[in-house]
Amino acid sequence: DDAGITDQNEPPSKRFSKFSFKDLRQFYVNNDKAGQLFIIEGKVVNNFNKPKELIEVEAQLFDDKGQVLDSKRLLCGNTLSLFQLEVQSKEEIEAGLGSKVGILSNNTLLKPGMDTPFMVVFFKPSPAVKEYVINVVDAKNPPKK
Repeated sequence: DDAGITDQNEPPSKRFSKFSFKDLRQFYVNNDKAGQLFIIEGKVVNNFNKPKELIEVEAQLFDDKGQVLDSKRLLCGNTLSLFQLEVQSKEEIEAGLGSKVGILSNNTLLKPGMDTPFMVVFFKPSPAVKEYVINVVDAKNPPKK
C-alpha cells in the first residue's frame, strides 16, 4: 500500500506505534577511560505487516521533576560487550555503536516479527537521573526491488 504520504503528517509516536520493545534493561558501567556510563539496551520489534529498516531510537533521561537531562538518538543494530564498555574510549564506543556494518546486517529488511538490537550509552550521566523513556523516532520502508 502506498498510503505513505499521510503517514508523514502523523507524530512519530503514532507513526511508529507498531514497534515494540523487548528485553529492555538499564545499567551503569564504570569505564576505565570515560568514567561512569549509563546504558540502555534492548530490542525493537517490527509489528508492522511489512518489512521496515534503518530503525532509529531516541532515549531521554529525566530527573524526578520530569525535566529532560539528556537525550541521544541512534540507529539500531549495534551492541557492545560489557568488556568493551569497561575498557574502550568514548570515541571507540561511539564508533562501535555507529558501525555501518552492524546497522546494515541487523537493521535492514526486518520482516514482521523480527527485531533489531540497540544500545544507547550516556557518558557521565547526571546523578539526578531518575527515569528514562525510549521511543522509535524514525524508520524506513525497504526500497522496492
